[in-house]
Amino acid sequence: MGVTGKGRQPGPVGDEKLDPVEVDERLALDLVAPVASQAPGEANQPRFELAAENGLAGSYVELMKRIGAEAERVSGRSLPINATGAIGPICCELGFSDKIVRGFGVMARAVGLVGHLLEESESPMALEIWQRVEDEASAHARPVEG
Repeated sequence: MGVTGKGRQPGPVGDEKLDPVEVDERLALDLVAPVASQAPGEANQPRFELAAENGLAGSYVELMKRIGAEAERVSGRSLPINATGAIGPICCELGFSDKIVRGFGVMARAVGLVGHLLEESESPMALEIWQRVEDEASAHARPVEG
């Protein structure tokens, strides 16, 4: 599973198999999990469906889908590719160099964080969440009334 660059495709992604040992090693090192969602009920590969509808489902997307499928097989869990995991291959399909596509994922996360900060400033909920968690987590230590 080598790294590719602008103008280079990741090689044929036909019937050859990914190396299960390499996928297993990457799972053990959490190199696959950060791009896989463990949210129950999340549709499988919705970002890649959108990419296909827009003509951007080439060999990079296919390779990531195969990596995801092998990670699911090895781990025995459902691991749909999350938005961060889809950004890289889709950016490569657009012709961006693999040397910078990780930055697009970082930018997307930063934009999301800015949105959360704005939401918190306009409709604060952090204190309420903190108090609720503290109350529920320490409920066992309080005397029972009654």
